[in-house]
Amino acid sequence: MDYKLVTDPPRMTFYTCINGILNNVIMSLQVQRGSLFLLPAFGSHLNKITDTSDSSVAMARMYCIDALSWLIKIGKVNAIDVISSRLAAGISLDITITQINGEIVTYTYYHRIS
Repeated sequence: MDYKLVTDPPRMTFYTCINGILNNVIMSLQVQRGSLFLLPAFGSHLNKITDTSDSSVAMARMYCIDALSWLIKIGKVNAIDVISSRLAAGISLDITITQINGEIVTYTYYHRIS
C-alpha cells in the first residue's frame, strides 16, 4: 500500500494515497539520497546539482532516472522516460511513466538552483 505524506505545520500526517506511482515519484526525487538511515539507497542526488550548465542538465536527467529505477525493479512500472531542460532558475524534468497496466503517468519536477 502506498501512503501520501502531507506536511501541515506543525505536524506531518500519512494518508492512504490514490495515485501511488505519482507519490512514489515525488518522494523519490525530493528525498536526498542517503538521508534515510533505514533506506540509504532511496532518494536522489539532485541536491548535488548547483548550476544549469549543459552537463548539469544531463546529470539531472541521469539522477532522476537513477532515483526512480527502483519502481521498475520491483515491478510497479514498465518504463520511465525523462527529458531535462534548462530554466532561468533551475532545471525542469519532464517525467513519463508507463505503468504495468499500460496507463501513462506524467509529472514535471522543477529542481530549483538557488
